[in-house]
Amino acid sequence: SPSLIKKAVNVLVESVFVADLSSERTELSALKFLLTTGCRVSAIAANGENSSMLPPPMEPMLRGTHLLQTIRVCYHVYLKTGSMPNKTTAKAALQQLVTSVFVRLERAIERTTMEEKMMGATLEKDRATDGTTTKGKDAKGNSPGPPVFPS
Repeated sequence: SPSLIKKAVNVLVESVFVADLSSERTELSALKFLLTTGCRVSAIAANGENSSMLPPPMEPMLRGTHLLQTIRVCYHVYLKTGSMPNKTTAKAALQQLVTSVFVRLERAIERTTMEEKMMGATLEKDRATDGTTTKGKDAKGNSPGPPVFPS
C-alpha cells in the first residue's frame, strides 16, 4: 500500500539523518539513498477524479522538512568530506535534487493550467447546451435584445 511505503521511506530517511556519517562508505550510501528517494515520485490514485486526458498526478517521496534535511545532509557531506568521489557525488546529488524539485514544480503548473483549460471548455460546452454563453449571446450567437420591463 502507498501509505505503508511512505511510512517505511520516512523511517529510513530519518535514520539516515541521525546516522554517523564519519566513514566514506557510510557517506556514499547515505548520498545514494537520499538522492534516490529525493528524486523519485509515485503516481497518486485518482479516485475517479482524474480525467483520462491527463496523466495521474505524481507524489514526491520526499517533501517538506524531509526534502530540506536531505539537501542539508548533501551539502554537509560536500563541505566536510575528505573524499573527492564523495564530494563529487554530493555536488551532483544537490544539483539533481534541486533540478528534480523544479521539474515537479513546472509539471504541477502545467497540469493546473491544463485542468483549468479543460474545466473552462467543459463550462462553455455546458452553457452552450443551456442556450447561454459567457459572452452574453445565446447558443445561435445572437445577442439578446434590450431588457423589457413591465409597465
